[in-house]
Amino acid sequence: MPAALHQATDTFGDGPSLGRNRHDPSVSVKVSYTHGYKIFTYTVEGIQGRFVHAVANGRINREWQGPDDMFAALQTEDMGLERRRFNSEKLSGGKDKEIQNTPAKSQVRGQLPSPPNDGPELDVADESGATQKPEADVGDFMTAFSMNYGMPYKFVASGASKPFEDSPWPVQACRSRLNWAQRTFLPDSATGNDEFNEELIFAYMEGQKIEYHDDGEEGLGPRIATLSLGGKAKMYLRMKSKHFVGCSKTGVFTPDRPVPGGVDGKEMDSRRLAAWNELQSLKETDRAAYSRRLKEIPKELGLYGKKGKPGPDLVSVTLNHGDIVLMEGYDIQKYLEHKVVPDAHLRFALTCRVVLENHLKPEERPGYTVGPDTYGYDGGNLL
Repeated sequence: MPAALHQATDTFGDGPSLGRNRHDPSVSVKVSYTHGYKIFTYTVEGIQGRFVHAVANGRINREWQGPDDMFAALQTEDMGLERRRFNSEKLSGGKDKEIQNTPAKSQVRGQLPSPPNDGPELDVADESGATQKPEADVGDFMTAFSMNYGMPYKFVASGASKPFEDSPWPVQACRSRLNWAQRTFLPDSATGNDEFNEELIFAYMEGQKIEYHDDGEEGLGPRIATLSLGGKAKMYLRMKSKHFVGCSKTGVFTPDRPVPGGVDGKEMDSRRLAAWNELQSLKETDRAAYSRRLKEIPKELGLYGKKGKPGPDLVSVTLNHGDIVLMEGYDIQKYLEHKVVPDAHLRFALTCRVVLENHLKPEERPGYTVGPDTYGYDGGNLL
């Protein structure tokens, strides 16, 4: 039962929740309140976009077909959750996000592919404290359970998607709640409020977590929203190493425009920006020289010896049962990465996205129509 998840220190009264969030002084935060939620909106200098954490309370969670009812239904109704098989296309290229069991000897790889060189090396600690690379072969099953609804979402494990119209009620209720959340919590956005057309349910069993990754797969809209149900978790947000240091793990200068907050402080930020400006003219006039300078600049600036160094956590939030997270803007996924470390209790993450149909191959498109949100959640009971 949901009540069994709560501890004496939890803020699950019917008033505004306290929230247990932390952020670096370089990060700006705005706190607001609406419909019973306490809303933290974080922005990072130089990065277009916002990270939003909406903290729920007891009244929100007790709504009819709200978070408490959803969490109970996810454990008692057939949600179609399954352990999916790894597929060769996703295992062979790029950086994979990983679901880890801690401690563990066995491999447990997870969800989603991302562009190469975006994240840190991800290891699993064995019982002796040594680390080993997780391994996975094509055809192996993930340890985690998941199911996708609506538009197909391509991640490292293969499996069919199911239509919203045939889904259990919590799937449709969550999609509608997250559509309402983006309209309500981000009313002034320039990225629009396109309805989410995909939903991935992911079950975190005891000891599982997801390591640092981004959700910036090609073919997605600029917004991603997650409803957290069950046990609490800590979520951390930091700058990717190649943007924090200014070069990749192989020592190549990062070609994207530098943003403030990198390694060695403001003076190095300025030097990196000057080097980047120098490169822009070469990029158009002399490609050979451009490629050569990408390799030379990290050594000239003293960045080469720092390659692979992770940046500090910029934001850390405690995700309680019923909380909502919104990440808005392509820059959030381009420059930043995040990880989620659940508590010991069972937790479900229900994440909605906009999958752009024109990015899917004809054979990847569903044989059904993904219709509009007809559930109609409007937050009216919380006014």
